Amino acid sequence: MYKKSLLTNKSLIFLFALFFVLNGWSQPWKMLANKNPYDLMFGVSWNTVNDNEKPMTNLVDISGSWQSSYLPFRFTVDKYIYRDWSVEAMLAFNKYRENKYVDGVTGYKGLFWSADVHAKFSPARRLGMEFVEPYLSFGMGLTYRKPLPKKLTPTINLALGTNIWVTNQIGIQLQVMGKKALAVDLFKTPYNYFQYSAGVVYRQDKVKTKNTFKKKKLKRTRVKFKKSKTKTT
Repeated sequence: MYKKSLLTNKSLIFLFALFFVLNGWSQPWKMLANKNPYDLMFGVSWNTVNDNEKPMTNLVDISGSWQSSYLPFRFTVDKYIYRDWSVEAMLAFNKYRENKYVDGVTGYKGLFWSADVHAKFSPARRLGMEFVEPYLSFGMGLTYRKPLPKKLTPTINLALGTNIWVTNQIGIQLQVMGKKALAVDLFKTPYNYFQYSAGVVYRQDKVKTKNTFKKKKLKRTRVKFKKSKTKTT
C-alpha cells in the first residue's frame, strides 16, 4: 500500500514537472505564432506557359512547349491574414509563339493574360524554417488566349512554390501552377495548362501608426477681483 502511494506521488510530481516544462517551452512559440510575419508582399517575376497537349507528359519540354516573350511579366500582391494564411492576387502577361506546340500543333500566335486570386498557406514558421519558405496556394482565375478558339476561360488552380529570403525583406520566388479549365467536360478539355514563374518578392512589415494627438494642458488662470470702493456719505 505504501509503495503504491509512493509511486502515485512520484507520477504526479513527474506530470506536474512535465506540464510546467512544456508550458514554458510553448510560450515563445505562442508569441511567434501570434506575431504577423509581414503585412503585405509584392512580387515581379518572369513567367512561362506550357499549353501543350498532355502537359504532364511535356512538363519540361522547354524548347517545344514553353511559351514566353521578351517581357513576360507577372505581378503579385499578397496580404497576410492569420496563422500562416494569406490572400494573393496575381496578374500575368505573355505571348504565344507560332513555333511552339499548343495541343500538339504549332502555328498559334498572339497575346496571353491571366488574372487569379488564391488562398495561400505556408508552414515555414511551424517547421522552424527562416530562409526557405515553401507554400501551397489554391483558388480561381480567368485566362485570355487570343489565338485559341475559346479565348476566355475560367480556371481552378493549384500552385506549389517557395520563397528564398536573401534579406529580411527581399527574396527570390519560384512557383509552378497547374490550371484546370472549367468546361462542360472537365476531364477532356484541351484548355488546361501549366504556368511557371521565377522572380523577386518584397515583404513589408505592418506600419505602426503613432498617436500624435496630445492633450492640451489646461492652464489655471487666476481671476483677480477688484474690490469696489464704496463712497461713504
